[in-house]
Amino acid sequence: MASPAGGRACDDGGMWAALKRVAPILLLGALPVFVLVWGGYEFHHIGEIGTDFRFELYPEAKRLMHWSNPFPPVHSDFSSGPNRVFPVAAALLVTPLTFLSPPWSAGVVVALLLALLAATLWVLDVRDWRVYGVAALWGSSIAALQSGNLTILLGFLVALAWRWRGRRWAPGLAIGAAVALKLFLWPLLVWLLAIRRYRAAASGAAIGFVGGLLLVLPFVSIADYLRLLDEMGKVFGPRSYNIVGLLQLSQATSIRTADLVADCVGLVILLFAYRRRSLALALAASLVLSPIVWTHYFELLVVPIAIRWPRLAPAWFVPLVLFVCPGTWLDVRLWHVLVGLGVLLVVTALAEWSPRDSTSPTRSGGLELRGASSVG
Repeated sequence: MASPAGGRACDDGGMWAALKRVAPILLLGALPVFVLVWGGYEFHHIGEIGTDFRFELYPEAKRLMHWSNPFPPVHSDFSSGPNRVFPVAAALLVTPLTFLSPPWSAGVVVALLLALLAATLWVLDVRDWRVYGVAALWGSSIAALQSGNLTILLGFLVALAWRWRGRRWAPGLAIGAAVALKLFLWPLLVWLLAIRRYRAAASGAAIGFVGGLLLVLPFVSIADYLRLLDEMGKVFGPRSYNIVGLLQLSQATSIRTADLVADCVGLVILLFAYRRRSLALALAASLVLSPIVWTHYFELLVVPIAIRWPRLAPAWFVPLVLFVCPGTWLDVRLWHVLVGLGVLLVVTALAEWSPRDSTSPTRSGGLELRGASSVG
């Protein structure tokens, strides 16, 4: 006859085992669905769903449809309203959606971005359903979906470039398309050079230049477009999640010095990315060198984490802390920037230098990469 103490021990063990089975389903299955549905309803209710798309990218595309200049004057006050400075390639991409009303088109974009987030993980051979749940809970994921920005699409293109890195032209097409949509990803062309995909790098540079810069010529000169980007960087850079924001919010240096320090640090990281053939470091260099970084930019970190850990691992939980960081520039404080840069540092370091499990299969896909990193 079992003793009462033994019975209680069995009951406790059974409850603990049941909790271990149910907790992942609740926290990484039901909770992400609830957050996405509830968040989508709330943002729609207050009119803030797909804000970047509705108020910036959609109007640009509308103007292009009528062959009128989609860009504001060079010396515009960027702090007082929407900033229509997306590359022409980005506006052309969404022109089919201009046949819908802005609210409907924003809803379509958010749905497509959510599907692309899942597709990004799938392309990188992530089959663990828990990873999809935790990635959906990232603050950067919520910010990317809420704003309707193109960051998730950029991550998908980077994932394709990694998946196709052994091919002659395909990775260059993917990286070139990403650069054409958002110029700050140009350091990824250096990664293509590092892995000796010279034709891909050349084609990527050509696509990025044509889509990101040359297409502005019917409306403004390339010099004026670059001045627009520079002016916007001066307005938003001091409150961005980058080194410029860190130095400006801490009142450590002038804006010129902060830009110089950020450029030096970013170029050093890019040099290491080239030497180690590291995609993770190339992405980090892109974020450090970018004059503006919002929380949704950190969504790109899904790529190096997924490459390194296709199954659930502690690194997947690091970006969850970005939930405390606001996406809008006026609300950004010094400690928010420290959190953002901390996440970038920790994720990059883990993806690049964490010890490998000798029992796990290689992720190199037949392409030999110098150095210890499978993300290289």
